Formats: sequence, structure tokens, C-alpha cells
Amino acid sequence: MSPLSRSTFTPPRTSAVRPPQAPIIAPKASARPPQVDRMDPIRESPRAASKGKVLILLPENGNDPGETAIPYARFKQAGYDVVFATASGKAGHPDTLSFRSPLLKASRPDAEGKAAFAQMMASKEHQRPVTFAQALARNDFAALYVPGGEGPGMLPFLDDERAHAIVRKFYARQLPAAFLCHGGLMAARTINPATGKSVIAGEKVTTIPKNAERLGIAAFLGSGRPRVYGALGGNYAADEMARAAGNGNFVQPELGLKFRDPGDRRNVVSSGNQVFGGGPWDARPFAEQFVELLEWRHG
Repeated sequence: MSPLSRSTFTPPRTSAVRPPQAPIIAPKASARPPQVDRMDPIRESPRAASKGKVLILLPENGNDPGETAIPYARFKQAGYDVVFATASGKAGHPDTLSFRSPLLKASRPDAEGKAAFAQMMASKEHQRPVTFAQALARNDFAALYVPGGEGPGMLPFLDDERAHAIVRKFYARQLPAAFLCHGGLMAARTINPATGKSVIAGEKVTTIPKNAERLGIAAFLGSGRPRVYGALGGNYAADEMARAAGNGNFVQPELGLKFRDPGDRRNVVSSGNQVFGGGPWDARPFAEQFVELLEWRHG
């Protein structure tokens, strides 16, 4: 399957809702629906009922603030409820090192991202997550989202078999699932029992640019905390994603250390019912792409 055009939305190959009657093209950037106040990103218009529930998996600590909060805000603004889940059912603690270290300023959320982060942290959804076991037992979720991060809790999180079981369930039911940055490693490490391979085998995928991780090595060391994926390099997400997806299926992301507008989807790739994104700088276009997939299925 060829990678998604980075400015349009292509419907997935299969859908549990209905097959498309004609290609569905996403509106151009100039034709996007009006955005909410940029300093109040979660304010919603009155609506009769939720369009569905989006499950967001989080580590106990270490998820990226912008990668979590910016998509969260977009899901809420689009009319979807959000349910967070952690292994223990206790509220997760995002990694806020970028807020404090000048060496990590490039990955620090901008003003809109900070506003979304503050509102997410104060929300009942974030303060009262369910456990992975509880999430796995439920069948009322419309979609799944897994953000990335650089905090110490990401390593056990990405290897958590209960989280893998949730990802496997969404794939088996052909439900939308989205993975941003290192969150893609969750999908890469989830094995399809029918094939013995990763669930992303044969899919077009992407993740954080390898050069962005290389730049992060010195930045994290200088900030007083070694990079969790390898203090001196190695264990790059791009390499692992490429191996799991198979020959020719990894879409090389472009390096860019500024937060992109929703229409700039150069580092966003769709494959069937899944959406993959680059780094924290791609959170907005990534979230926009995923919402378009959800809207297509909902409509």
C-alpha cells in the first residue's frame, strides 16, 4: 500500500462501518473547519451526544506533554469523549523536563500546546484513568491512541503485555488506532498470533526522525538525565519500526524542530485504519488526520 498523500485523507482499505462510495478528500488547509480559540483548545460547541470514546494509553510516568495534550484537545473539540488508561489505574505523570531545560526547548509545547496540557491535567479523564485490564475488558471504544515520550516510565510501558493485548484487540476488530513518535514502538512490539510477526508488518509506518533522536542525546545528557532509549545512541525508533514493518514499508520522516500547522502532514502516514506520526512537532497534523479518519467512519 502506498503511503498517504501528506495533505489528503484516503479512506482505509477495510472498515467495519461501510465501504466508501467514492474517494474522500480531506479539505485543504484553507477550507478547514473553524478552529477553537487557540488559547482555549478544548472548548467545544454544544452537542447532543458524544461521537464515541477514544482510549489513550499512558505510562505511569514519562509521556510527552505535547504529544498527549494536543491530540487530546483535538479529540475533545471534535466531539469525542476521552478515556485514559494506565497500568495501575493511577493518573500518569507526563515528562516535563522540556519545560525546564533550555536544551530541550525545541520539543517544548508552544502556547496552544501548554494551554491544552493545563486543561488536560485538570480534567477528570486524566485524573481518573482506568486500568489496562479494565480497558481490555470493554468494547465501547471507537478508537485508540498511544503517544510517545522520553521519560523513564516509557520503557516498561512499551513492553507491557496488557497494553499489547489492547492494541491487538483494536487491530483484530479493525478499529482506528494511532501512534505518535515513540508510541509507534507499542504497535511494533505487538505480535499478531496468526503470523508471529508484528501487527504493523506490511503496513506503511513512520516515527520520530533518527536525526532528532541523535540531537537529543547531548540535549538530555546536558539536561541532567540520560536519554532512556540509549544514553549514547542506538535503539532508534526508526530502525525498530522499519524492521517490524518490513522491507520498503517505513516512510522516512523529515527533520523539523518547529510545531507544524494541522495541514502540514509531511510526517503523517495512514495505513488502513491506522495513523502514524513523526515527533511532537507533528502532533497537530497527526491529530487532524486521525480525526478525519474517525469522522469518515462516524459519518
